[in-house]
Amino acid sequence: MSTLLESIALSSQFMENWCYHPPTLLGLTGHYRTAERLPEELFEKIRAGKNYRAGSMMLRQLFFGMIDIELHSNWDMDSSETPYDVQERIGRLMSVLPPLSEDRSICSFQHIFSGGYAAGYYSF
Repeated sequence: MSTLLESIALSSQFMENWCYHPPTLLGLTGHYRTAERLPEELFEKIRAGKNYRAGSMMLRQLFFGMIDIELHSNWDMDSSETPYDVQERIGRLMSVLPPLSEDRSICSFQHIFSGGYAAGYYSF
């Protein structure tokens, strides 16, 4: 299973980063009518936006990793703390804004419950 996950991660990284390589992107782009190449200044805007909100994205990934570790290592199913409580507790530590009490996004966080990541999302 790890080979499958590694190949998915590799292709994901490739697809996320190929467009920042000038010869590749400029070689693939062209106006649909005139075939005029992508202007250099537009490419520079694309490249400049690459790291926009990178800190927010890192906090989000750390949040997911901490939930993963907490639920698979420390959380006791018999405790009064629900998975939603765990999400909210970690959200208070990892979020810039206070978490919404009605947030149930953990229900759609499939990486830690299916797909082979269980208790391993933090390493991703």
